[in-house]
Amino acid sequence: MKPDMNQSIFELPPTSTDRFVFFGEVLGLILGTPQSRIESTPSGTISIAGAESNTAIALARLGYSCQFNTAVGHDPFGERILRTLRAERLDVSNVTPSRRAPTGLLVRNCFAWREPDVFYYRKDTAFLSESLAVAERVKFQPGDIFFTTGITLALGPQSREAGSELMRRAYAEKVPVYFDANFRSKLWTREAFRECLTPLLPSIHTLFVGIEEGRILTGATKVADIAKKCLQGGVQEILIKDGGKGAWQFRKGQAPLHGKAFKVAPIDTIGAGDAFNAGFLSARREKLSRPLTLRTANAMGAMACMGQGDWESMPTRSELGSFVLGETQARR
Repeated sequence: MKPDMNQSIFELPPTSTDRFVFFGEVLGLILGTPQSRIESTPSGTISIAGAESNTAIALARLGYSCQFNTAVGHDPFGERILRTLRAERLDVSNVTPSRRAPTGLLVRNCFAWREPDVFYYRKDTAFLSESLAVAERVKFQPGDIFFTTGITLALGPQSREAGSELMRRAYAEKVPVYFDANFRSKLWTREAFRECLTPLLPSIHTLFVGIEEGRILTGATKVADIAKKCLQGGVQEILIKDGGKGAWQFRKGQAPLHGKAFKVAPIDTIGAGDAFNAGFLSARREKLSRPLTLRTANAMGAMACMGQGDWESMPTRSELGSFVLGETQARR
């Protein structure tokens, strides 16, 4: 597909001044590599992780205003999270440091021949302890966009109540809710996932799902049937992500649209879905055409795969524009 002229917009500052508001847990991350597993290596990579923070960082790098709402422990991982979010120019005025509970931790062992093993240490964390209080302090403004994920709802009763109430409050205040289902089998069952999300669908403007998550949520197997059931359930729009096969967009009153994936040699696919979400949100805020919006989302997902780390490879605005335009030569 030949890129359209709208892509010159990536060389300009964002035209939208809308604020993105995020709610979710950010974890400390200890990361092994295929060459050095955690149990047998004297060292590993230390970073931060979280679906919502990945998306927020990606949007901030594209030049958008992002407020992050969470709680962290008064500990080294909590301090690292705060330093990283500040360095990425996120508003952390409603990030609560807690002396009563620790920051959550994620340990990931990577393999060259299969998906990584993930170990969560999330019991009685600062976010779980403070999530209701953090949510109460969120103040939506005109023009805001709210984003959270199913991971937040899966963590426990308090975060589920806090996240669900924020979604309903945003809907009542006419703040569009963008929600990534992000099913994690280590956090809850398929039944609990469906029971929690189904009544929340009417409060969701745009739902992001992987194709398998859509099948779990709806019981349908075909892409069109997954979309039909979600739209009937109350969402205004659904994006169905299918990895290397691209993504589908279904909107009420419009024809379905498919966007092809970019062909890349992936190094680390963690965070690709979060990058896709950020690309879609940025293009939506810039009021780009539907085909270019999907192309931008797929480009962001592809770029996130081409480096190590959950969020470290998220591109800047000019880098995204160059990639979408196919400009791969070095600038000297």
